[in-house]
Amino acid sequence: MPARKRLGRPRRTDLRRVMEAILRHGGCQWRQLPRHFPAFTTVQGYFYRWIREGQWEAMNHILVILSREQDGRNATPSVGIIDSQSVKTAENKSTTDTPSHVVAAVVHPADVQDRDGASLVATKIRSLFPWLRHLIGDGGYAGEKLWGALAELGRWTIEIAGAAIGLKASSSCRNAGSWSAALHGSDAAAALRRMSRQQTRYPARG
Repeated sequence: MPARKRLGRPRRTDLRRVMEAILRHGGCQWRQLPRHFPAFTTVQGYFYRWIREGQWEAMNHILVILSREQDGRNATPSVGIIDSQSVKTAENKSTTDTPSHVVAAVVHPADVQDRDGASLVATKIRSLFPWLRHLIGDGGYAGEKLWGALAELGRWTIEIAGAAIGLKASSSCRNAGSWSAALHGSDAAAALRRMSRQQTRYPARG
């Protein structure tokens, strides 16, 4: 949690109670917070303040490292599974490690293509978990445009599992123009099984 500032008035708000209120808040209106929590304006203020200061990202980063170490894994992941969720006019692009910890997330307008938003996530990954350089995604992330964008960020590899046609492709983004693909039938389950096997292939790394 953020430390107390040396200057200014002493902080009287219990940040643990603020955190509990935020977690309790969920998707309801701030005014609907139970009264045994701090004033909703105080809770709301801390919530948006921590967004501006990057505190949520910092807390998640520490929790991911601690959870992985507790599971006997390397502190930093090396494999990420990229996915997206749309909410009205916005879309959340996130990457998880193989145990499903969220390692990076970006919110962008819904009209941004998956392969364009993926480079935004990769930029954030590079600063948070520099050893994570292998991404797994569905067919929406296929194409030389994404691989070219990733090549500008360093040495990356990306594996595509296309649920619609059972397509898998692997590319070294250092050579964004060269990639290989193999068809495995039209059964969508084939691609999903491929992703499941990929998660178990890196038990110590990812």
